[in-house]
Amino acid sequence: MSRPRFALRVFRIHILVILLYAGMTWLFLNPLSWQAAGALTDPIDPLLNTWIAAWDQHALLTQPLRLFDANIFFAYPDALAFSENLLGSVLLVFPVSVAAGLPVFTHNLILLAGFILGGYSAYLLGRSVTGDHLAAFLVGVVFTYNVYRLSLLPKVQLMTLQWFPLALFYMFRLTRGRGRIRDAWLLVLFLVLQMLSTIYYGMFAALLLAMTGIIFLFFYRQNRLRKSLLLVLAGASSLGIILIISLPYLRVNRLLQLERTLEDAIPFSASMQQWFMVGKTNLLYGNWLGSSDPPMVGPYPVDFLFPGAVTLLLAAAAILLVRVSRRRAWLAVASGIVLFGFLLSLGPVLMVRPLTPTLTNLSLPYAWLYEHLPGFKALRAPARFAAFVMLGLGILAGISLASLRKRGWSPYLLGAMVGIVFLESLSWPATEPVAIPQNQDIPAVYQWLGQQEAGVTVDLPADLPQQGRMPDRWLWPQYFSIYHWNDTPSGYSGFVPPRHESLIDTLNRFPEAVVMPLYRAMGVRYVILHRRDNTPSASWQSLLAQLNDHPDLELLWEDKQ
Repeated sequence: MSRPRFALRVFRIHILVILLYAGMTWLFLNPLSWQAAGALTDPIDPLLNTWIAAWDQHALLTQPLRLFDANIFFAYPDALAFSENLLGSVLLVFPVSVAAGLPVFTHNLILLAGFILGGYSAYLLGRSVTGDHLAAFLVGVVFTYNVYRLSLLPKVQLMTLQWFPLALFYMFRLTRGRGRIRDAWLLVLFLVLQMLSTIYYGMFAALLLAMTGIIFLFFYRQNRLRKSLLLVLAGASSLGIILIISLPYLRVNRLLQLERTLEDAIPFSASMQQWFMVGKTNLLYGNWLGSSDPPMVGPYPVDFLFPGAVTLLLAAAAILLVRVSRRRAWLAVASGIVLFGFLLSLGPVLMVRPLTPTLTNLSLPYAWLYEHLPGFKALRAPARFAAFVMLGLGILAGISLASLRKRGWSPYLLGAMVGIVFLESLSWPATEPVAIPQNQDIPAVYQWLGQQEAGVTVDLPADLPQQGRMPDRWLWPQYFSIYHWNDTPSGYSGFVPPRHESLIDTLNRFPEAVVMPLYRAMGVRYVILHRRDNTPSASWQSLLAQLNDHPDLELLWEDKQ
């Protein structure tokens, strides 16, 4: 009878851990948490990612073999490959999102799942490392609830690092034991899941797993040859699967030569100062380390990266307090992840202050990776290595807490320390949600269009973000296309096709006679003319008069409001 009771007790502990992470997520994302069905953090990247998730769901239900043939940037092939595809995250929430039928809720469900599952997977890893539930819980808190994540909240793909702790766990299992092939295949599974969730983290995870594998093999030398061969098998298998997944991205790169320059990475690299920055609304450090006017990169401020004073103290104490030999490997691995991740987060050149290169003639290791590792030329944000730094710090902090508990420290005091670590990154409010229209609340023209025969659609005036125009000019029509899925030459994504700006400028000359052959050649069926609030009445009337000069154009629908 003791075993069933023990199993039930363990099950209850895991359920409690998940519920605690769910509650902490609800607090951490305030007030977005209680508006998740109909609001986003802002109408820029979250709107793009909402469209991506909706397209994935639509394609999987209708034409799964044409998943990457998204409806934007017509008639470029593989338009979904111009950005992250979010496929792994969409599959994770697929049944619930289909049943709900709310695109914004799907986006926020991915966000919430990333936090809760990220905390829980780090807890499972921490349990293996420390053997202590409270210490393992701390690993999940440090990894998941930090100012870095909060500063990147609009980029939902960067909230989905939940598979890396499990990949690291099976890397440990594979190298510590006799070298079981089952552990190798599970390592492959979680690495591929991480790549499916976000390409950035997938590539960074593969690099760091290679480093940790070498460290583990150094400490666990028994059957080293067998373990090394299994690691090579796991690496080759992962690479083969990832190459298959990446075929649309490879085709786009070959066809359009879409790459980032090393200079593109500098604004998205971490400066030394950023590692001591938090948001202005941070409860504990906002008045000291927060800035009311942080440097901006596009529409967003630079990343805030301060891990918290208590977190840093616990991580540092791990090396000083722990003398248990079986944790030496984890101390080395966690320290390596922290140091390696921190160094790579700095990007190609050192910056003391954000956006201000200090020693431009001194190249940092990230520049070498850019030149020599396949795939890195498609990336531009080295600061995202900070997510892995947080996991390394969490492991070290967990080891420290477990050591303090063995030394007789009160569990209430240690529990209070875990609470303080959470408070170190808590902001109030953390977000300023924006209500997003869905279903019957979208503009009437898109409701009408969704009931018509499919055809290439152009929203005018059409703009591009490169032209410095307001986000609602180029993202809202793309979002509203969720309700008709017509192909359109417009679009916004991580990459924009070459010479696309000249195409948009030409389309904006509608209905001049000189551009009408282009419309016919592209097979445009619907042209939606939007009258902006600042459009003079005379200009609008002049445009309508030009339309009357084209007998082949037919007015199908007009909003009388």
